[in-house]
Amino acid sequence: MASATWGVHYQEVAWRRGERERGDDDQYPGLFIEFDDAAEEDALGGTAAPELISTRPASRWSRIAFRYRVSAAIAVLVLVIGSVTAVRLDQTARRSARERFTLAVVDDRFEPSISEVGLNMALTLVDNGPAPVTAEFLEVSQPGLSLAFYPVEVPLPVGTPTALTLVGVFDCHGATGPGPRASTVEVTVAGQSGTSSVVLGLKAGSEPPKGWQSQRSVFCAEAGTSGH
Repeated sequence: MASATWGVHYQEVAWRRGERERGDDDQYPGLFIEFDDAAEEDALGGTAAPELISTRPASRWSRIAFRYRVSAAIAVLVLVIGSVTAVRLDQTARRSARERFTLAVVDDRFEPSISEVGLNMALTLVDNGPAPVTAEFLEVSQPGLSLAFYPVEVPLPVGTPTALTLVGVFDCHGATGPGPRASTVEVTVAGQSGTSSVVLGLKAGSEPPKGWQSQRSVFCAEAGTSGH
């Protein structure tokens, strides 16, 4: 109210001094009238202007209790994680199925060695798939005889029998008696998933030729070693 009263007083003084005439522009440089809150309330009829607040209606989700919203979010998260895990497991299973291979012995038999320092074994393998593999090494543990396949990579096409030869050299450090016959062959192969070894059973009817122990004894005696 003090500001308004001072402004009106200044106007009356100006008229009296002849500085301006009535009806002139009432704009004064640097002069303004300021109403305080009480004056504004009087101008509005004694009441302050209400504040206008605009809000959006509450969504259905926000009207659900908090604990139920948390439970629903966790359920959705578990469902998503389960779906992703199931997809990855399915992809892994499909990849493993494509990389799987199955080897089997078709035939095996002992053969005399040309060098007469041992016995060889003719071995036929077949890969029943579904993945093709490459044979890298084969070994048969026959007492008194070391049978091994030279490290040459031989592909094993799926469904096609492949003949291999294991070179055997007399082992003078083993027993000289008849002894048990070898029953398994260890095969090392390289496939899509890397290198692995499998143990396969030999055919039951394959036996070293008779008299091979005598030949071994002669070899060991000439070599200057004892078979005992």
